[in-house]
Amino acid sequence: MTENLIRVRNLSVTRNGYTVFSDISFDLLKSQAINIFGSNGSGKTTLLKAIIGLTEPSDGDVENFNAENTFEKFVFIGHKSGLKNDLTVKENLCFFQNLYDVQNYEMIDNALENYKMSNYVNTPIKQLSHGQRKRISLIKTLITKSLVWIIDEPYSSLDEDGINIFNELAQNHLNKNGGLILTNHKPLKKIFTNNLNIGLGSQ
Repeated sequence: MTENLIRVRNLSVTRNGYTVFSDISFDLLKSQAINIFGSNGSGKTTLLKAIIGLTEPSDGDVENFNAENTFEKFVFIGHKSGLKNDLTVKENLCFFQNLYDVQNYEMIDNALENYKMSNYVNTPIKQLSHGQRKRISLIKTLITKSLVWIIDEPYSSLDEDGINIFNELAQNHLNKNGGLILTNHKPLKKIFTNNLNIGLGSQ
């Protein structure tokens, strides 16, 4: 059985004659985290969207080894929370599960407990702080049974406790043969047992 989850080959995106990034190649293996780092405007978010099919690359291709549909078994968490302000925490998470044809309240309750957000289950999103909203957004990774997590800047708006929780849960995911692609402003060192840093733009 292949150890590859995703294969990216010679991926490039050009917009209006401007090259956002070019000739990006890597393999995401089982139990591996890939950190795509760079400054603002270096193309990190665009690369993630090209990998999952939300942005059409100018050149190159992405091969998914685990599903016929690019989005199957993937969960994508964008830089913005993607939460509906007038709905409660649980209503938002149930809505997100439905997008993946999942209805499992126990998964939601366990995920809220993991992120220390159980007391906010019936709280409207608009009443939460930025850090709390970030935790709810990251909880989406735990309620879909997705094999690959693709997350744009997971550490932004998190306090130290939130960062530690995310790192521990992500490592647990990797220990179960899952994969993780994330973006960041700097390389990650000794965070995950199998971690690859890929820089974009001038470093």
